Amino acid sequence: MGVYEAEDDSKLLLNCAKEYLTKTNKEEQLDILEIGVGSGFVLSELAKEFPLHKYFGSDINKDALQSTKQLFQKNKQKVTLKQSNLFEKWKKNKFDLILFNTPYLPLEDEENFEELSMEDKALYGGKEGNEVTLDFLKALPSHLKEKGKTLIITSSLAKPERIEQRAKELLLETKIIKTSPSFFEEILCIDIKKTYLLEKLSKEKITEIDYFSKGKKSQVYKGKFHKKDIIIKLGKEDDLQVEKIFLKKLEHTKFTPKLIGKQYSGAILMSYVKGENIEQFLKNNTNKKEISQILNSCLAHCYTLDSLKITKKEMTNPYKHIIIDDKANVTFIDFERALYNDNPKNTRQFLQYLCRQSKNLQKKGIVLDTDKIREQAKAHKEKPQKIRLQTFLENKIT
Repeated sequence: MGVYEAEDDSKLLLNCAKEYLTKTNKEEQLDILEIGVGSGFVLSELAKEFPLHKYFGSDINKDALQSTKQLFQKNKQKVTLKQSNLFEKWKKNKFDLILFNTPYLPLEDEENFEELSMEDKALYGGKEGNEVTLDFLKALPSHLKEKGKTLIITSSLAKPERIEQRAKELLLETKIIKTSPSFFEEILCIDIKKTYLLEKLSKEKITEIDYFSKGKKSQVYKGKFHKKDIIIKLGKEDDLQVEKIFLKKLEHTKFTPKLIGKQYSGAILMSYVKGENIEQFLKNNTNKKEISQILNSCLAHCYTLDSLKITKKEMTNPYKHIIIDDKANVTFIDFERALYNDNPKNTRQFLQYLCRQSKNLQKKGIVLDTDKIREQAKAHKEKPQKIRLQTFLENKIT
């Protein structure tokens, strides 16, 4: 029939699931899903020993579903089955326990996953053996209940360290709880659950959380809140607290991200700014008028910070910290290094940046008098004032 029959890996998954369910509250009914039910062996054996729980199963293989259905009928057990690729048909469902004996063998160079038979798709997980598992992990948080657990089976051949790294990027905790030698590989059972922070964020209906980038003092994640993209920055609370203070102070401005929802220790939630950084903008844009408008906006925002006695610190080299969206709005991001200062340097630092960019800007038709820029910077130190790009332009921009 082309159905994956129970082997040592299935028995390892079953034993790990039994150990976990034995420790749970015997009177609490759990929703248990197995992805890739195969012959139905694992799910049916669990239903025999733990009949209180509700059982769900899916597989991309119709024959596997039929096999599982017949096994449950034979044992007079109830199960809900769906033909589904991973969580495709479980979009609105959450489970207390999710089981997955992942396809973990690496493909040979000449093999194409899409051309494999159903039976082989139960064995091969992609070129490295972990691609199917990585897709599974991406969707997993949306289908785990608050205290839910996942048990997966994989192999030492499938680079389990990559699986663990990907789980970490998704704010999931992993632990290898059992191993079993098998010929030239080792079979692993990995316990996966939500981190404490992910539990909290899930409660706030924040979804689709995924790793985005790394900063000097933080890791940055993206997610969705009320269908809008947001940023979740993780780091030391002392550093993040600085950013929270300054974003709160600047919430009336239009050039900083806005704090979103509840804030947690070690995390900061804020609006996501879609666009390109200033270095990309200056490299890609040839519209002199638009470039001039953006640089004037930057100077105006620097003056606002100066007026508030706030030094941002990155303005000498702000390529990662100034974002321009498709409507030519300018946003300053990353305030964890900001501080109050009686002699703020934002405008002067940005003027230094313009001096360094003068040759690149000249190629765009914007000719700056760098001597005048330096004079302006010196005068601004003595007496802060609003400065416009036109003050040190050697040509007229039309």
